[in-house]
Amino acid sequence: WFADRLDSLCGGGEVVSIDIESAHPQAAFIDDPRVTFRQGDLTEKKVADWVREWVGGRRAMVIEDSRHDYTTTLAALRLYSPLVQKGQLFVVEDTIVDDKEMSIFGDHGVVPAIDDFLKEEPRFVRQNLDLYGITMHSGGWLEAIE
Repeated sequence: WFADRLDSLCGGGEVVSIDIESAHPQAAFIDDPRVTFRQGDLTEKKVADWVREWVGGRRAMVIEDSRHDYTTTLAALRLYSPLVQKGQLFVVEDTIVDDKEMSIFGDHGVVPAIDDFLKEEPRFVRQNLDLYGITMHSGGWLEAIE
């Protein structure tokens, strides 16, 4: 889906997906040269270094959709935010897990990690893209302004 969206909106692009499991659940169904699957823990520096090398200075949009807890979300924001250039987005998915009706992480989930990251990283601002319809990522659209 992301590769197709990049084609139609940007004229092309590539997708890399990092999964902690050795067999990525979607890899068996997707045979597309625009999509690369890698096994690894996204919170490990060596994985972030590989992704940084893979991106190689190209424009990048980062979408974080891993374990929806405070520690993992904050680590992902810190490790992968340098890849996002001015005007590009870092999307933290599933902020809805912190909704009082749905939260499984108490008050230490995705939204508190985003809030703390934004306090330490003034290069990013939260964008309100909820006006485009229903989203599971309310407050998770972070734009690089520098």
